[in-house]
Amino acid sequence: QNFLSKTYDCVVAMHVIEHLYNPIKTLSEIYRILTQGGIFIAIVPCVTHIKARINGKRWKYYHAPGHLWHFSPETFRLLLSKVNLQPVSMFSFYNRAHLKTIAKKID
Repeated sequence: QNFLSKTYDCVVAMHVIEHLYNPIKTLSEIYRILTQGGIFIAIVPCVTHIKARINGKRWKYYHAPGHLWHFSPETFRLLLSKVNLQPVSMFSFYNRAHLKTIAKKID
């Protein structure tokens, strides 16, 4: 708890959550430090993405030691709800997503 509560308007986690041993602890901390109306932007690999479905177990994001968690939109939404984060928008796009691409989709 090195950050003051409710002080950040935006927190970004690009390809982070799937690597955490305890994502609920981290997401709870993100919720704590976000201002009311603050935005949490996350990118995680999606197991229902077309590349995951086509490649099956050969999909590059299935393999350890890198990814400890695998999410679909439904399971990620459930994870967020456990810490009171409410999705405003969820979408799937190519695997080299950049913040500029996300910003265009949020507008």
